[in-house]
Amino acid sequence: MKIMSFLKKNWIHFATIFLFLIVCLIYFSPQLDGYGLKQQDIEQWKGSAHETEVHRALYGEEPLWTNALFGGMPLIQISVIYGGNIIKSISNFYFSVIPAPMGIVFLHLICFYILGLFLRINPIVTAVGAFAFAFASYEIIIIEAGHATKAMATAFLPAIVGSFIYCYQKRTILGILLSSLFMAFELSTNHVQVTYYLAFLLIFMGFVFLYDAWKSKELKAFFITTASLICGYLVALVINYGNIGLTTDYAKHTIRGGNDITINSDGTKATQQSSGLDKDYITQWSYGIGETFTLISPNVKGGGSYALGNSPFVSILENTEFENGDPETVYKYGAYWGNQPFTSGPVYIGAIIVFLAFLGLIYIKSRIKWALLASTLLAIVLSWGKNYMGVTDFFIDYIPGYNKFRTVTINLIIAELCIPILAVLFVNELIKNKDEIKNKIKTLYISSGVFFIMLLLIKFIGLGDGYTSSEEKKQMANIDLELPKVEQNIKQQILSINPQQLKQQYNVNINNQSEVDAFAKEQANNQITSYKDNFGALKMVRKNIFNSSMNRTLLFVFVAGIFVFLFVQFGFTPLILSCGILTLVLADNVPVSNYYLGSEEIEEGEGEYKHWVSSATAKYPISSRIPDEQILQNELKENPELKVFIDKAE
Repeated sequence: MKIMSFLKKNWIHFATIFLFLIVCLIYFSPQLDGYGLKQQDIEQWKGSAHETEVHRALYGEEPLWTNALFGGMPLIQISVIYGGNIIKSISNFYFSVIPAPMGIVFLHLICFYILGLFLRINPIVTAVGAFAFAFASYEIIIIEAGHATKAMATAFLPAIVGSFIYCYQKRTILGILLSSLFMAFELSTNHVQVTYYLAFLLIFMGFVFLYDAWKSKELKAFFITTASLICGYLVALVINYGNIGLTTDYAKHTIRGGNDITINSDGTKATQQSSGLDKDYITQWSYGIGETFTLISPNVKGGGSYALGNSPFVSILENTEFENGDPETVYKYGAYWGNQPFTSGPVYIGAIIVFLAFLGLIYIKSRIKWALLASTLLAIVLSWGKNYMGVTDFFIDYIPGYNKFRTVTINLIIAELCIPILAVLFVNELIKNKDEIKNKIKTLYISSGVFFIMLLLIKFIGLGDGYTSSEEKKQMANIDLELPKVEQNIKQQILSINPQQLKQQYNVNINNQSEVDAFAKEQANNQITSYKDNFGALKMVRKNIFNSSMNRTLLFVFVAGIFVFLFVQFGFTPLILSCGILTLVLADNVPVSNYYLGSEEIEEGEGEYKHWVSSATAKYPISSRIPDEQILQNELKENPELKVFIDKAE
C-alpha cells in the first residue's frame, strides 16, 4: 500500500525520467544496434593510452609515464587510475549501465532535472530546460568529437547550481552535503576549465544572496552557509586530490606554467614573461561578435567548416539561381563564414528557449535572474576573445587562473546553462501567476513584439558581414594585386607547352614576347574575373542560408509566442502548455543537433552510418594495415625469435 501511495504521489517524476530515457534510446538507436560512435579524439587517445593499458594489465601498476607520445611524457592527462576514489567508481558504474554517448546525454537530462527539483519547478517544465540543455548543439558536437570529459563536466553543472541555490534558500545540512557530492562528481571528470568557468556563475549568485541577506538582516546565516559550502567544496577537492594535485603540479612544467627562457633570440633580456599561455594561443578560437546570434539562429554564419556540397544546405545551393559563377566550383567552397579558424558547428541553444528566457528577464521575480543574466553576458563577451580584447586582456592579466585555459569559446557552456534556467523559471512563473500576467497583457504584447521585431530587423538588415569572413574580405581586397603574380605563373606554364601545340590551340607564337604577354594578361584577367564571379555566387548561396535560418527562427518564436498568448487569454491547463512547449523545443533543437550526431546513413539501406561504426572498429580504431603487416613479416625474417612474444601478445 505504501508503494502504491509513493508511486501515485511521484508518478510524474518517473514519467519524466522515462521520457528522458525514451528520447535517448531513439536518438542513439545505432548504439543499441551494436554500433560505436566515430570520435576522433577518442581514437587518438586510445592510440596514446594503449601502451599504458598493456603495462597495467601485465604488471598491475600505474606506470605514470609513456613512450607513445613526444618521445616520452607523463601520463597524468592521458591515463591514470586513482585508486580509492568512490566518486569515480560510482561514475564508472553508471557508464557501465548506460554507456557513452547515450549515458552522457542522459546525465545532462537528469542533472538538469535535479536542478528543477531544487527550485521546485513543474517537472514537465523542467524537462523543457533539460532537453534544451542536453541537445544544445555544442554539447552534441563535443560528444561527437570525443571531448568526453568536457561533456561530463558540463553535465554536472545544473546539479551544482541547483544545490547551491538550495543551500542559501533552505540553509539545511542536506543542501551542503548534496553540494559537496555534486562538486565531487564534477571534479572527478578532471576538466578544470569547465569548473573554473562555473565559478563565475556561483560568484554572481553569491552576491545576489548576499544582497538578499543584507536586505533581510540575515548576514550571519549567509556567512555560515557560505563557510559550510566552502568546506563542502574542499571535501570534494580532497576526494579528487589525486588527479587535481598531479594536474596542478604537471601544469607548472608545461606551456601553462612559467617560461624558463631568460633571453630573447637577439640576446636581450626577456622581460615579457608570461605565467600562463600566450594570448594568441588562448584566443585562437574566439567566437565572432556577430556569430553570437547562432545562439538563437543556428546557421547565420553557415553552420560548420564543411564544403557546401557536403553540407545540410545542398538543397539551398541547388535552388539558388546564379547570375555568374560556376555551380560545380561553388559546391567546393566552404559554408562557414565566421571568424574562427574552423569549426564543427554552431553553438545553438534554441530560438524558443532564448525567447522564453528574454520574457523571463521581465517576469521572473527572483533576483537570481540578474545573476543568470550577468553570467550569460560575461560568458558571451569572454567567448569573443581576440574580437573584443579589452575584457579578455583584463581577465588574462588580472584574474587568477584565467590564462591557464585556451579556446575561450568554451565560456559559452555557461550561457547554455543559464538561458534554459531563465526559460523554465519564466514558464513556471507563467503557470503560477497567469492571472497577474493577464491583467498586464500589454507588457507581454510589447516585450514579445520587441523580440520579434528585433529578429525581423536582423533578417532584413543582416549582420553586416556581407556573408564573408574577415579572412575572405582581406583576400578579396587584395585580389587585384595578385594579377601580376598570376600573369607570371601563366608565363611559366606557357614555357612548358610545346610551341607547335601553343600555336595551334591558342594562336600564340612563343618567340613573340608581345603575344605571350597579351595572352598571359588575358588569361590572368579571366581567372581573376572567374574567381570574383564564383565568390559572388557563393555569397548569394550564403545569403539564402542566412535567410533560411532566420525564417526558421522567426517561425519557432512566432508559434511559441502564440502558444503563450493562448494560455494567458484562454487558460488551457498547465499540462497542455508544458507539453506543447516541450514538443516545440524538441522540434527546434533536436534536428539541428541531429546533423552533427545522428543516425544518418551514408547510403540509405546499406547500414553504414555517417557518425557510427561497428563496435569492434570503435573499440579498436587503430588496426594494422597491409604495409604494417609487411613490416612485421620483414622483422620476423630478421628476428624469428620475436614470434614467440607476438604469440604471447607481449
